[in-house]
Amino acid sequence: MTPAVARSAGPAEHTAQTAAPAGWEADARARAARLEELLGDPYDNANPHGLHTLFDADARGVPPRLTEQLLADTGLGAELVPLEHGGLLTRADLLAQTLRPVFRRDVGLGFSLAITSLSAASPVWAAGTAAQRRHLADLLRGGGRAAVLHHELAHANAILRHEFTATAAPDGGFRLDGRKDVILDAARARARVVYARTDPARGPRSHSVLLLDAEEAPGGGERRLPRVPTSGMRGALYSGLEFTDFPVPAGALVGRTGEGVPLALRTLQVSRGLVCGVLTAAADTVLHSAVRAVTTGRGGPLARRWTKPLAGVFADLLACDSMATVVLRALSLLPARSQLAAAAVTYVVPDLLRENLEELTTVLGARRFQHRSPEYGALDRLARDLPLAGLGHTGAAACQAVIVPQLRALAERSWLAEEEPPPELFRKGAELPPLD
Repeated sequence: MTPAVARSAGPAEHTAQTAAPAGWEADARARAARLEELLGDPYDNANPHGLHTLFDADARGVPPRLTEQLLADTGLGAELVPLEHGGLLTRADLLAQTLRPVFRRDVGLGFSLAITSLSAASPVWAAGTAAQRRHLADLLRGGGRAAVLHHELAHANAILRHEFTATAAPDGGFRLDGRKDVILDAARARARVVYARTDPARGPRSHSVLLLDAEEAPGGGERRLPRVPTSGMRGALYSGLEFTDFPVPAGALVGRTGEGVPLALRTLQVSRGLVCGVLTAAADTVLHSAVRAVTTGRGGPLARRWTKPLAGVFADLLACDSMATVVLRALSLLPARSQLAAAAVTYVVPDLLRENLEELTTVLGARRFQHRSPEYGALDRLARDLPLAGLGHTGAAACQAVIVPQLRALAERSWLAEEEPPPELFRKGAELPPLD
C-alpha cells in the first residue's frame, strides 16, 4: 500500500463504519473546511497553493504540481469513490460542497483531479463488475486518475468528433481502433474508460464501454499523440490517443455490449449538475475581485455606483448555486425524474455565469488586465476557462437535445398535474438517500 493509499483509506474506512445519513452533511462540511485550511490563504503570495502560484502555472501552461500532490496526499480521490466501495462519496450535492475549495482557486485543477475521473468512473460504479469497481476504487483512493474517451453523442463538439470502434475478437474480447486528439490527462491517467462503437448501425445500442488499464496494456497497437494547447485551463494536460488493432480482453467490458449510450445518459446527469455547482464557486472568486476593486482606493459616489451591478451578480450566483444544489439533491431523492432538471441547469447556469462575467468586466475596469494578479486576475482566467468547461456533455446544444423532444409530453401529462416534489428536496440539512 502506497503512502497516498494509506492516508486516504483511513477516513473512508472510518466513515463507512460510523457515519449515518444524518452525519453525511456535517462530515462533508468538515472535509471542505479542512481542504480550505490546507490550501491556505489564496491571496498570500508566499502560499505555494495560493492564487499567485496557480496563476503563474497557468500562464506557463504547466500543472501546479505541488498543489496536485497536496490534494492527492489529502485523499481527494476518495471523494469520487462511493461509500460502499471504500470511498467518501454519498451524495452529489455533498461532493460539490467538498470540491468547491479547489474550484475557487483553479477550474483546470478541479477538472483534472475530480470531474474527469468521476465522469470516467461513473459507468463503472453504475454497471461494472465487482473486480472492475474494486480496481478503480483502489486506483482513485491511491491518488490515481481516470480519463474518459467519449463518443460523439456525449461531446457533440467539432474538435472532438473522432471516435473509437471495437470489433469482436475470436478470444471473446475486442480489437480497438480509432483516435481522439483532445483528451484530458490521456498521458497521466492509468485508467481509461472508452466509449467505443460496437455496432455499425446508428441507434441507442451502437456503443459499449470498455475499462482499460494503461499499465497492463500490451506493447503494440497504441500511439500517444502530442499535447494540444488550449486557450482555457492552460495548466491542464490535453493530448490524444490512437489505437490500431489494439487487443482488449473480454473482462474490460463494462455492463453489457451496446449499453454505452444508456450509461452515458444516466451518468452524465451527475457530472452536469456537479459542474454547474462548482463553477459558481469559481465565479464567486471573481465577484470578490470586483468588490475589492470597488472598495480599494475608491469612495463616495464612485463606489456606490457599482452597488447595483454587484448586488445583481451576487443574486445570480445565489440563484445558480440554489438551482445546481436542488438538481444534485434530486439525484438522490428523485433519480427517475432528474434527467430534465440536469439538462436545464446545464443550459441555464453557464450562460448566466458568462453574462455575470461581462457585468463584472465593467466593474473591474482596467484592473481586469492584471492577468497574473491574485487580486484581479480571476475574471480573465475564468472567462477563458468557462468555454472549455462548458464543451461536450455540458454544451447548450446537448441540453436542448434532451429537453426539446420532451416538452410536448410534459405539457400534456406533467405540468400542473404531477405531484409536487417532496419538501426535503429544498431543505438544507434534510436527510436524503445515498446517490445510486
